[in-house]
Amino acid sequence: MFQSGHRRYDQDTLGLYYGEDNWKYTTDDYKKTPIKPTLDCEPSYEGIPQGLHDPAQPYWDDSDVRRYAYWSVFAGGCGFTYGNNAIMQFHKEGDKKPAYGVKDYWKEALNAPGASQMKYLKQLMLSRPYFDRIPAQELITDK
Repeated sequence: MFQSGHRRYDQDTLGLYYGEDNWKYTTDDYKKTPIKPTLDCEPSYEGIPQGLHDPAQPYWDDSDVRRYAYWSVFAGGCGFTYGNNAIMQFHKEGDKKPAYGVKDYWKEALNAPGASQMKYLKQLMLSRPYFDRIPAQELITDK
């Protein structure tokens, strides 16, 4: 299990991380012997600032969440952990110190676009036998 995190490519100024390329963590884990399941346990969350701490930055959205989900699974991940800023902190009306520039309340975020689209990834994954799956990044295009 790994945490790909919330940084954009240009926010990795030290070159210590893969930036937005969460699939590289999956690939690294998949190459280990013996092969074992790996999972992105904390990718960029929907509705959280890019880079995490500065709400003046753009926010990760549903298209980002979908991209990371499919990149991870097609690189050999056994699944994907969806995250949402509001849900993660159970942000509700009246909270005195919400974190990470949260804009939504958790109950509404349950129906966020990215959250509602994770079912398609699940359906795809369950459509094939678990032990027959292998990485297939060639199926992903930039179109």
